Amino acid sequence: MGESAIGKLATVVSRVRGAAGPGEVCILVGGTYETFLAYSETVLERGREVLVVSSHSPGSFNVVPSASSADRNPYTDPLPGPDAHGVAGAN
Repeated sequence: MGESAIGKLATVVSRVRGAAGPGEVCILVGGTYETFLAYSETVLERGREVLVVSSHSPGSFNVVPSASSADRNPYTDPLPGPDAHGVAGAN
């Protein structure tokens, strides 16, 4: 997978703790959703939309908040996943 995620939007699925440690993001890659470790200089809560800006290490990425994520409500807007619209096998 590697560099193909750079420049893509992702959704935080496990809180990114800033300097305290990584979290996890979900990224649509090649038609499937994949989860990766994510690092950020700031704390990013679950449901936040982020931009993947660089590779941190194999299988992990550096992310920053996306400009459009301020409009997303993590409690009412669904996260991507196996039941997301357009995912193989979803209704």
